[in-house]
Amino acid sequence: MTPQPKSTKSIHELQCFLKDEKQKEYSIVGLFKHFKSDELSKLFRNLKRNGIPFGEAFLKLILMTVGQMTIFRCVSTLGDNTDAGKDAYYGIKNAPMTNWRTLVMAMFLRFETLKQRSVTTNTNGIKCFIADDTALEKHGKTLEGISRIWDHVFHRSILGFKGLFLAYWDSTNFVPIDFSLHNEIGKNLKKPFGLKPEELKARYKKDRDVNSCGAGRFAETRKSKVTSLISMIQNAINKGITADYILVDSWFTCEELIRFAFKNPCMFFLGMCKFGNAKYDMKDKSYDAAKLLEKCKATMNVKRSRKLKSHYYTIDVGYKGMMVRLFFSQYANQSSWNALLTDNLSLTYNEAIRIYQIRWGIEVFFKEAKGYLRLGKCQSNDFDAQIADISIIMITYMMLSLKKRFQAYDTIGGVFRDVQHEMIEDTLAEKLFGLFVELVSSILCRLEINPVDFIRIMLEENILSKSIIEIFEKEMEEKNLRKAS
Repeated sequence: MTPQPKSTKSIHELQCFLKDEKQKEYSIVGLFKHFKSDELSKLFRNLKRNGIPFGEAFLKLILMTVGQMTIFRCVSTLGDNTDAGKDAYYGIKNAPMTNWRTLVMAMFLRFETLKQRSVTTNTNGIKCFIADDTALEKHGKTLEGISRIWDHVFHRSILGFKGLFLAYWDSTNFVPIDFSLHNEIGKNLKKPFGLKPEELKARYKKDRDVNSCGAGRFAETRKSKVTSLISMIQNAINKGITADYILVDSWFTCEELIRFAFKNPCMFFLGMCKFGNAKYDMKDKSYDAAKLLEKCKATMNVKRSRKLKSHYYTIDVGYKGMMVRLFFSQYANQSSWNALLTDNLSLTYNEAIRIYQIRWGIEVFFKEAKGYLRLGKCQSNDFDAQIADISIIMITYMMLSLKKRFQAYDTIGGVFRDVQHEMIEDTLAEKLFGLFVELVSSILCRLEINPVDFIRIMLEENILSKSIIEIFEKEMEEKNLRKAS
């Protein structure tokens, strides 16, 4: 049997026969073709290459994320079937000059364009910015910028970063659009960042140009999370992204963020607030949240929401020179009260709860991204690689969200399992097509017919069907894209 030509290793067109056209269109590779706009193609060309075009490597990194594979495992598995070694991919992820924030935003703006083709597009629903942080646990004290952080979920100190994420709810889909990583210096001056002096000295260090994107992202680790969040929201607004509300939990309900929303007339703040020391003004007197609740109980009739099975009070008060509305609520079978704050003085209690429930989407994102896309699992010592890894995960989540929107899946998990199945089908298709080419080549050689002359004659005499001709044409036009897949 004649050896298989090297070019046939990258042919995936047998999927045309194994899957219908609509399924093929919505595969990860198909989605990536749609995501590539002129702006993105230009951005890819301007980025540094390391033995492989950036666009091709970028798609490969996305497929590694879906396949839950590390670079080393992927390159080791593919062996001679990949044109780039692991250093090419590591070089792309470790490059400090790559502006991953711009790349993520460009992909999101492309997502906004593509979603208009979906029949589920809703232009009249509530649009929200949603923000929250999550603990990203790491294993290894030599990671650049690593520290001990407090995990509020498990109430313990862990080694890692706090990941602050900004997401966008477009009234139908939840999409992450920006993030920053933060460490915590702690209160123990003898062990800053929760590390011993020798452990601090052993942390990985990298020289970067002060004007590089990597230097800017690393500087964010020491910034206040509220400051970073305001900066991310402002950047999204500058890109033309509009929202009706900023939704946060009690950890981010503070004067700075409320005032930021207060100064934007088209956007409101809505967040849970603690029963802490914050003072609210009512009739020339100041009260904390607990005292306000007592006053409400003493002077107001409690209201009941049958739909939400809760009792509540609504009160307008002053806060740091701003008028805000507080909702105190108590749900059935609960003894404790919750407080919800907004600067929208026309918002009703039922509407406030309905809108605030959208915030749960970011908790679902954390669970799905950590479970399906290995969010926070990168163990590279280089901080630039940490930024690149999370950026690629966010872009992958966008693509899965678009597939979910087009094909009406119930969850991202369902999309993830389907895409992994498609990848297995594509691998099978590639092998079957390779065997088909070997078989045809062997028969032609036995008949002493040149395969190239045979194909040329078939084309000239219109013996080959239009679909076969399209396969060869597409193979030539999209060679790099298929190699990456």
